[in-house]
Amino acid sequence: MALRRYVTPTSSSGFRTGAAPCGHTHATAGSVMFLLGLGELLEEWTHKKSVDDLARSMSLNIDRVWRKTEEGECVLSVTA
Repeated sequence: MALRRYVTPTSSSGFRTGAAPCGHTHATAGSVMFLLGLGELLEEWTHKKSVDDLARSMSLNIDRVWRKTEEGECVLSVTA
């Protein structure tokens, strides 16, 4: 059985190295790639949602306005 070197975090500061059987590296690489892809999807979704939320919060959201004329002030409905 061939062994490969890998790095694992320890509870103390720094990292320690160990040996892992070759069979586990493909499963680990697949899991890492899956999580990286999921992270990219979440990043894109979060960016899109943030932009939409910002646009919604900056919109005026009004349905009536005051209009000042020579005759006085009046309220008008705004239609889109």
